[in-house]
Amino acid sequence: MPDNRLRFSPNVPQQVTLQETDAKPVDGSWSKLSYLLSDGREMQVSREVATTINMMDLKPGESFSICQYWNGERKQPKRWCVWLSPDTEKARAVVEMAGASAKEFWQTSEPTPDPTRLTDADRPTPPIVAVRELEYEPIVADQLKTAKPIPLKLGLEEAMEKFLLMAGRASHRAESVLGSEGAGVRFDSRDVAALATTALIHAEHRGWIVWK
Repeated sequence: MPDNRLRFSPNVPQQVTLQETDAKPVDGSWSKLSYLLSDGREMQVSREVATTINMMDLKPGESFSICQYWNGERKQPKRWCVWLSPDTEKARAVVEMAGASAKEFWQTSEPTPDPTRLTDADRPTPPIVAVRELEYEPIVADQLKTAKPIPLKLGLEEAMEKFLLMAGRASHRAESVLGSEGAGVRFDSRDVAALATTALIHAEHRGWIVWK
């Protein structure tokens, strides 16, 4: 029978989608588990890597990237990294935002009482608000020097551009530093997009982005 297993090359990320999220033991090997991919291939990984994949709580159709990092030296252990693909990050962000908006709506919405069924005793009395003059203290120069800047809200397109540039520069610097330490790590455009998307989601959670 032809061998349809997914082959990994050092420092080359591969993007895959699981056909079944449950892993099965590999015959004759306790330390390895097998996943069936959406394209019909088989992916064998260690139990440790399988645990990391399970922690991502993948849904049907969601893709992720997996890579084996190794500098080629025998004394250097191989390191596995697993992360969500940019498309999956974006899809989860949309679902999370939609769920948060719906939850906030139902938590803040209250049923409107029917005025025809209220008696005079049941009708709410408007609160009496005491109006008083507010006193403002002048802001001195020392306070302006120590004041922290307020993050500006950015449009989605502008924010994504900034995060892509930031992720690209960070990846380039990381390659240079790791290369000087003997680790031949290379980041491609998908890795940069994944980093930028993660930063974008974090910024949206902090309320720094205006979705236009």
